[in-house]
Amino acid sequence: MAKYFDTITEGTNLNRNIGASLVVAPEFQLMSSIVLSQCTFAQSLIQQIIYTTHGDQLVDAKRALKDFPNPKSRFDFLCDFPYTDADPIIARVFQFARTLFREIYEFRNVLAHENWSSSEQFPDAVLFSSLDDESRLLLMSGKLWYIEETTPQQIFDAAVRFIRNAKIVTVAHLDAAIRDAELCSWVLMNINNVLNEADADRKEEARKAFRVYGGTSHLFDNPAGEGETADYSGSKSKTITEP
Repeated sequence: MAKYFDTITEGTNLNRNIGASLVVAPEFQLMSSIVLSQCTFAQSLIQQIIYTTHGDQLVDAKRALKDFPNPKSRFDFLCDFPYTDADPIIARVFQFARTLFREIYEFRNVLAHENWSSSEQFPDAVLFSSLDDESRLLLMSGKLWYIEETTPQQIFDAAVRFIRNAKIVTVAHLDAAIRDAELCSWVLMNINNVLNEADADRKEEARKAFRVYGGTSHLFDNPAGEGETADYSGSKSKTITEP
């Protein structure tokens, strides 16, 4: 996840604007919402793939989770479920997509759950700090007033730790996350194409796309040759008639 933000490695002073004084570019807000929506879409695709390939094995697992009592339960279930497939290409790209999804989802949680702030020291970025980090800083600041043994050095060290843990996110970081999320979604959608395609030739063409596309061809010892292409488009329909 660290590729989606920078940290403050030098300096011991940070002036922040939070709440109503926060300054955020509209582009940053829009791109952040795209990251969140792409994560939800990828999550639904992973769930669909697991249920398609392991439907009879999932009943007991889902019952044990009691309909997923919190978002973390669902996330852990999707990322840790022992997915296997007789098709080694599908198994490999699925694990790749799920690893990518985990990184993006952790960044999604930063955008969704951490405190946003802006600073003139970082005019082109938004700073994020976790509620746990802010709690620790507040606790140490309170000790200065109520615990006589607390020293200014302890307060200073706590402030520096807080600054070092802050995440600096720019539009370029969001762009990288969106590109990774789109790659993840494409992989998952094409896996669904392979799983749901009845025609053997068309199924093979969909599988071949993983060896052709630059985002996934590096996963294989025998990627497609130069100039080699894959052509696949799919649709699915069902007619329901009244009895």
